[in-house]
Amino acid sequence: MGLQKGLGTMNTREWEVYKAQRRREDPRWTDEELPAKLVPHFRSGVRIRVANGEYVRTGKVGITTGWRPAFLLMHRSSDTGSSDVLNERDQITGVQSGRAYISPDTATAP
Repeated sequence: MGLQKGLGTMNTREWEVYKAQRRREDPRWTDEELPAKLVPHFRSGVRIRVANGEYVRTGKVGITTGWRPAFLLMHRSSDTGSSDVLNERDQITGVQSGRAYISPDTATAP
């Protein structure tokens, strides 16, 4: 799944560099439980819309610290302690492009 030009994504190489850095800091660090579908949105600076059956929320993808990380949906840049933990059951239903959210399926690769 690619995103429109200018929206920014974390590519595979950047993700591998990030993982290597985290493993140097703590050899126990693992990404086994991180959903791969969220990696392109991590550190992209782009807001996504996520649905999980209970609610639909929007925000940017962040990550917890520690050796067993989890992706977080940060609703606002000032959020501390009020984010949602993202998992494999969460569905990305939109990616922000301007003021609208577009379907991730219709987005094109850079």
